[in-house]
Amino acid sequence: MTIMPSITRKIWNADFVVDTNVINWALDDREYLRRLIDLLKRMTARPEYGKCWFALTSLIELLQTANPTRRTQLLESLLFVCGHLKNRIQFFAPLQTTLEWEWEDPPTTPTAIVDQIEPAIRKAIATGTLDGTKLEEFRIENLEWRKKQKFNHQANVNEWRKTYQSNPEFRESVNNALENFQSPAGFSSCDDIAAQIIASLPQQPADALTKALDNPSRYRSTWIFSLLVRLSQFAQTIPENVKTRNFSEYGDTLNSHPNDIIDATIAAVSASCGIMITEDECLRERLNLLHDRGLGRTQGFSMDFLANNWYPPNGNRD
Repeated sequence: MTIMPSITRKIWNADFVVDTNVINWALDDREYLRRLIDLLKRMTARPEYGKCWFALTSLIELLQTANPTRRTQLLESLLFVCGHLKNRIQFFAPLQTTLEWEWEDPPTTPTAIVDQIEPAIRKAIATGTLDGTKLEEFRIENLEWRKKQKFNHQANVNEWRKTYQSNPEFRESVNNALENFQSPAGFSSCDDIAAQIIASLPQQPADALTKALDNPSRYRSTWIFSLLVRLSQFAQTIPENVKTRNFSEYGDTLNSHPNDIIDATIAAVSASCGIMITEDECLRERLNLLHDRGLGRTQGFSMDFLANNWYPPNGNRD
């Protein structure tokens, strides 16, 4: 696929994922929702164009909405989108399942069971509560997974920044990693995070980290999660004046957000996709940075940009 006009990119893998914030925007703007449905239908009009995906983690984000009324409305919007796409939309499984299956031989892309999800959504909408639904199980399981995480976005931020300023060796290692944050050096800059992922697997293959470094495209979810976590750690560590002075080419990618760990999770489970539709500018920039530097496959675009510039291979814009 070709994206035009301000940026020309060839999307050689057309499967795409819809980020959580797109559903929030669709709820708040009916015209946005109309254009979104039109875009998704165009992008899935033929099997060769690819399939639409939504991460189970994104669904769980919607479920965590504090206001019960808005939560119900968000689920209605998601169900509305699913209804228009029918069997052309699938749900990615949680990250840990994705990582475990990625390390199987041969690797497999696990999907959540749509037949379980849709009835649960309908029941939650009808009752206004998640109690007694599969959705509540998903929410609880995700909370437990987060507790077990070894990668806490907020951990030791003040200590990292203080160490950066006071420890020349640490400062040099961070600067060097950012200066060489491209393939293949970029993978080595976060191999400690990849090693932790491998250690969490039920069975660790022999020489697993070496295999991952030698063939990173075989382990896309492992590396995208590791790369985005490390990039978010850089964003938390480097003082703002240093970012501006020494790393201005990184732009918004070095902005730090509390939601970074969730963004990394969604991007990791969807690492096989060619496109992510997201209204998170920082995440878009990070995905495109990884793509352009040979570290990832997914490219990020806003819905509005794609609605105006996505055309099928034959150039038909109808």
